[in-house]
Amino acid sequence: MGVRLSLRAAVPGKLEISDTELCAMLSNGLENALKAAAALEESRRWVEFYSGIHHDKLLIEIKNPCAGKVDFLD
Repeated sequence: MGVRLSLRAAVPGKLEISDTELCAMLSNGLENALKAAAALEESRRWVEFYSGIHHDKLLIEIKNPCAGKVDFLD
């Protein structure tokens, strides 16, 4: 896809969700970001992923450029 991926990740040993749920959430978010970035010109194809602990909670942040308007539901 030609997308540059920047990754910084830390995950606590114990989470309130299952490994399966976490993997599904991460794979969905990364797939969406990669598809959006891959549709752009080569110089704008990037995705930044961060996960870490913030106020005793797991924080996950995925950033990427995209073409067009973004609509959020619920």
